[in-house]
Amino acid sequence: MLKVKRKQWRLEHRIKTILNIRVEDTISLKLWRHNRNLILVPGFVTEKAVSCRYGSDDPDSVLTLGGTNPEYYTGDFTFVNLSKPDRWRFKLDEVQLSNIYRLVYPHGSQAVVDTSAPLIAGPIDAVASLNKVIGAKPLKDNPMLYTLDHSQLDSLPDLEFIVNGQKLSLTSEDYVVKIPGKRKGDRYFSGIMGKKRKKSKKPGWTLGLNFMRTYYTQFDKGNHRIGFAKASSFANKYLQYHSDFRGVIDSYKM
Repeated sequence: MLKVKRKQWRLEHRIKTILNIRVEDTISLKLWRHNRNLILVPGFVTEKAVSCRYGSDDPDSVLTLGGTNPEYYTGDFTFVNLSKPDRWRFKLDEVQLSNIYRLVYPHGSQAVVDTSAPLIAGPIDAVASLNKVIGAKPLKDNPMLYTLDHSQLDSLPDLEFIVNGQKLSLTSEDYVVKIPGKRKGDRYFSGIMGKKRKKSKKPGWTLGLNFMRTYYTQFDKGNHRIGFAKASSFANKYLQYHSDFRGVIDSYKM
């Protein structure tokens, strides 16, 4: 029994170290890199599912093993089947800004929910168009990132992803990133960043922490699908990075 407890503690500690979230309930799954395989440990839970809630601060973030926890979301889940059973990729139908601007993918664009991605990331041209519409300006030393003025925040449109015919909406409070400052004041960034193209494949969309802060995400390995439900609210208005934000972005490999 002691041996099992040690293994459970090691797994919980490793998950917390990698994902910066706490783990609730009995540790009953082995997690392999990139969330590709969820293997049930006999004698514990019977459901091959993991659910994530991300917050601005560590106590607000939690990983639920073996199902979902209604405490962390409201309403029903929107489910979409995985494009491939062994990867957490799914088809994205559209990306739009309220009724102002639409990116339509007739044959679907591949998307993935990435717990290591600091922001929502997409194709360079698409991201540039979206940020131009909301009035965000690219940084001179990093054109993949876009800044916003505080005066723009109240008038920003919603960012909407159409998945399996259902609309997943993020308000400006959901997708804008705030960098608290003392001397120069607070700074704001668009939570939609560009990512470099891969040589062999067209880049799709990566839904990072600002998306997962808004939508409680269920990785349902047993049914080869992924589900999204509106996450319960947080005290902080925007996703905040108190550490080196640029360092976080630069260290993320797209």
